[in-house]
Amino acid sequence: MQLQPFVLLSLVSIWRPKKWSSSLAVTLYSLYTVVSLIVYYTFMISEILDIILLAENVQQIMENMIQLINITNVTQKSFSFLSKRKKIIRFIDMFFDDVALPQTPEEEAIQKKFDDESRSNTHKLAGLYSISVFTFVYMPYFVSDIEDRVLPYRGWLPYSLDSVRNYRIAYLHQAWAVTIAASVNASTEVLVSGFMIQICAQFRILEERFARLTQTVKAMRDGGIDEGLVFAEEKKLLVKLIQHHLKIFEMAELLNDIYVFVILFQFAASIVVLCVCTYNLALCPSVNSDFVTIFLFQSCMLLQIFLYTWYGNEITLRSTDLGNNILLTDWRHLSQTGIKNLMIIYQRTTKPIIMSSGYVITLSNVAFTSIVKTSYSVYNVLSV
Repeated sequence: MQLQPFVLLSLVSIWRPKKWSSSLAVTLYSLYTVVSLIVYYTFMISEILDIILLAENVQQIMENMIQLINITNVTQKSFSFLSKRKKIIRFIDMFFDDVALPQTPEEEAIQKKFDDESRSNTHKLAGLYSISVFTFVYMPYFVSDIEDRVLPYRGWLPYSLDSVRNYRIAYLHQAWAVTIAASVNASTEVLVSGFMIQICAQFRILEERFARLTQTVKAMRDGGIDEGLVFAEEKKLLVKLIQHHLKIFEMAELLNDIYVFVILFQFAASIVVLCVCTYNLALCPSVNSDFVTIFLFQSCMLLQIFLYTWYGNEITLRSTDLGNNILLTDWRHLSQTGIKNLMIIYQRTTKPIIMSSGYVITLSNVAFTSIVKTSYSVYNVLSV
C-alpha cells in the first residue's frame, strides 16, 4: 500500500508524520500548521473582499469565484484531515491486519498490480496539478515585467503594490496559499481513490482465497488425510474468509464515514466550477494563456470527480462479482456445513457495497455523467 500523498501533506503542514512523538516536534509542527492556515485563510478573505468591494462586472466576479470555491472546498478537506486523523490512521492500520495482508505469491502479485495502479494515478494527478500551478502561478513571475506588478489572482489588499517589496510579499502570499490548496486537492483525490483501489484489491484477494479453499480441501482428501482433519481445516479456512469479508465491509464503512462530506462538497463545488470554467472558456476570444489556464483547471476538476466515481463504481462491481465467484466455486469437495456457510456469505453479497457522497449521491459512472450534464445545463442558463 503506497502512502506517498501523506509525504506531500506533511510538507504543506496538513499531516504531522505519525512517527513524530516528541513534544517539541509536535509543537513546532502545530505552529507550522497554524502559520500555513493563516496564510491560507487570509488569501480566502482577500478573495471575498475583492468580490464585495472591488469587482466591477460579472466577468471579474467569475474570475474570483472559481478560485474562491476551490479554496473553500480545500478548507473543509484540510479540516477533515486534521479532525479525523485518528480514524484515518485506524483505516490504514486495517490493511496491515493479518487477515488483509497477502499470504501467497499469487496474492502478492494481485496486491502489486493494484499498488502500481494507485501509484500511476498519483504520478498523473500530481503531474497535472504541478503543471497547472507552475504555469499559472510561478512562471508568470519570472517571465513578466516586474514593473507591471500583476498578481496571479485578484484580491483585496490592505496595502499598495507600488513598491517591489510589497508586490513580492503579496505574490509570495498567493503562491504559498495556492500551492497548499493544490497539494491538499491532489493528495485528497489520490488518497481517497487510492483507498478505494486498496478495497478493490482486498476483494480480488478474497476471490483468490475462495478459489483456493476448494483446491485445498480436494488436495487433502486426495492425499488420504483423515476426514475429521479435513473438516477442521475447511472450517478454519471458512472462518478466515468470513472475517476477511467482514473486514472489507468495515473498511468501506469507515472510508465512507471519513470522507463523506469531503466528497459531497467536492461534487457541489465541481458542478459550479465546471459550468463557470466552461462559461469563461466561451468568453476567451482565442487560445491564449487564460484559455490554457482555465482548461487545465477544468481538467483537474473533471479528473477529481472521475476518480471518485470510477473507483466507487469498481467497489460496487467487485462486491457483486464476489457473489458470482462464490457460485462458480467447485462445491463438490466441501462438506454440507461448508456449503451452507458459503450460501450465507453469498446472501451477504446480494447487498453490494455502495460508496456514497453525503449519503445523497452514489459514486458511480452514472453520477459522473450526471454531474457533467448538470454543469453544462447551468452553463446554458448562464449564457442566455
